[in-house]
Amino acid sequence: MVKTFYYIRKQLLFLVAIGFLISIFLGYEVAWRPLLKGPTSAEVLIRQGENITSISRQLKASGWIRSADLFRVVFLCNYPATSLKSGNYGISPGDTMLDLIHRIAKGDVLQEAFTIIEGSTWKMIWEKLNQDPRLQHSPEDEIVTFFSVLSKLPPNLGVEGLFLPNTYHFAAGVKDVEVLMHAYTDQVAYLEQQWPERDHKILIKNPYEALIIASMIEKESRLVSEYSKISGVIYNRIKRGMPLQIDATVLYGKKRPGPLTKADLAQVTPFNTYKKRGLPPTPIAMPRAETIYAALHPEVTDLLYYVVKQDGSHYFSKTYNEHLQAVRRYLKGKK
Repeated sequence: MVKTFYYIRKQLLFLVAIGFLISIFLGYEVAWRPLLKGPTSAEVLIRQGENITSISRQLKASGWIRSADLFRVVFLCNYPATSLKSGNYGISPGDTMLDLIHRIAKGDVLQEAFTIIEGSTWKMIWEKLNQDPRLQHSPEDEIVTFFSVLSKLPPNLGVEGLFLPNTYHFAAGVKDVEVLMHAYTDQVAYLEQQWPERDHKILIKNPYEALIIASMIEKESRLVSEYSKISGVIYNRIKRGMPLQIDATVLYGKKRPGPLTKADLAQVTPFNTYKKRGLPPTPIAMPRAETIYAALHPEVTDLLYYVVKQDGSHYFSKTYNEHLQAVRRYLKGKK
């Protein structure tokens, strides 16, 4: 009887010791063992639709955890499966499994950035979006249709000019349309603010026409100080029934790449403002807030012409003869 008692106690002590060692091991794996071996940080991307099983396997395959099952069990013991949030998560030196679990469950994602550069065309933005591995990609026709419906524009006009240039932050793994939505809503908000404050003498009927003019200003000058003056020239020519004669619109409407030629200027297209009077049918680029403002607040002058100078600024003229002299002076490099 005594021997049996000592045997049972010995077995219990053994089991307690084993349990203690297991708890120490699990505690080390979960709360003390760093996921990274070196001083370099790492990132783990959780895409929309992934579950805790696939993420735990991904972490094990990357060598950051030693047991996918342990990660899954610890996560589910602390948080419901619905707490798994998509995004790009950072792993810093010294981070443990528990640190990463808390970060994922709280949605503490790394903020990514996508920049729409002033004067970019939709083609340029689309190519940049399509090459970005941080985003889920959509077919172009779906995006064009979505924003055409949203903006109440005919689908054949496309989406040129609808996104405000800026840097937009997002969580990795989101759809490209979500990034574009930020740029679209920012532009809508800016136009809604500025349209009622416009110069009511300007000859445009709606904010979309303001975007068309703003996009031409965007492509014509890089100097903010010239925006309102160029805007004034555009409106003066419209008022007089003159063709706008803006090279940037012709370049935009070209089907073939390359510099502008006499043949391009002679070809009748919707974007050839040498042959077609009035505005082109769509914007020719993404205008920034400053050029949109200039399109709504043109400078009041008698100017009808301008030519670029060697330093990138423009010489403005009231008459055609003065303009011809400026062309001979600046385009032939004379001072």
